[in-house]
Amino acid sequence: MRRIAAAAAVAVMSVSGVAVVTGAPASADRDQYGKCIHRSDFNRIHRGMTKHRVTRIFDGYRGWFADGAAGGYTRAYRGCLPKGHVGYVTYRGRLHKPDTVLEKRWVNDD
Repeated sequence: MRRIAAAAAVAVMSVSGVAVVTGAPASADRDQYGKCIHRSDFNRIHRGMTKHRVTRIFDGYRGWFADGAAGGYTRAYRGCLPKGHVGYVTYRGRLHKPDTVLEKRWVNDD
């Protein structure tokens, strides 16, 4: 019954020219700017955290490969706002163990 009432209300509002506004999701700016991370999410990352956990904090955004050498590599993640900022996370790779965060940097690449 609620669905019918809600659908009727939306239909009446759309016919009468009234705009229907819904609450924007928390990741609305991620949709607007494509895949990106917030500084607040970046600040949640700490040394020893697994790469899987970092990806979950960044809503599945995996970034791109930035640099690598024996035993470790760095991935870059584009910052949402302000534009031009990039978060770099260096991971330590170990045989038969998950990759873990070694260090991180938030840089203005403009």
